[in-house]
Amino acid sequence: MDVRFISTTSSKLSQLAVSNGQLIYLADLDASYYDMAGQRRPLSSMRVVSSLPSTSVAQEGVLYAVINNDGHADASIWSASMSRYVPLSGYAATATTLGLVKPDGTTITIDANGTISCHPEVTSLPASSITYDNTSSGLTADDAQDAIDEVLGVANTASSTASQAASDASAAQATASQAASDASAAQTAASQAQQAVAALEARLQAVEAVAAIALTTEG
Repeated sequence: MDVRFISTTSSKLSQLAVSNGQLIYLADLDASYYDMAGQRRPLSSMRVVSSLPSTSVAQEGVLYAVINNDGHADASIWSASMSRYVPLSGYAATATTLGLVKPDGTTITIDANGTISCHPEVTSLPASSITYDNTSSGLTADDAQDAIDEVLGVANTASSTASQAASDASAAQATASQAASDASAAQTAASQAQQAVAALEARLQAVEAVAAIALTTEG
């Protein structure tokens, strides 16, 4: 049986499809499950034995490791629905722990209590099934998919804010330019008004001079 080792949390377990050969460790509950014969069952324990128990006493949910003369072991899980042991062949073991080594080099260890203690391969898992430690980042997400979405949301918000700030700056610049233009026009109008007043004063002075001459002639 091809075995795949997965680490996740209890809240994500229902999102992980049943696939024969999966050994699943729930980090938050320190519990393990396995998929076999189309069903998911709890892995209650691991027992190191000299030979596999007879089918009449074999227990569902127990991983049996039979130690060989070379110190390695053959691991098997009893399947009541299949009425036989299902071997996990080709994996190394000791008398106290079962060290599972896949051909690609991925390793995992199961102790006598059935606790999986190392990181398995998760390349085929959906991102939502991969736990994420948000302690350092300050994000609220607790799985990889939510963390990606949250970071993307923050980036989109920052981009939108920057775009709005640029738009506001452009509008402010246009307003300042219009104000400068209005001020210049007002200054021009004031200068023209001042010139008109000066011209009017000059005319009044001329009229006054003519009037003075006229009075002098009559006298």
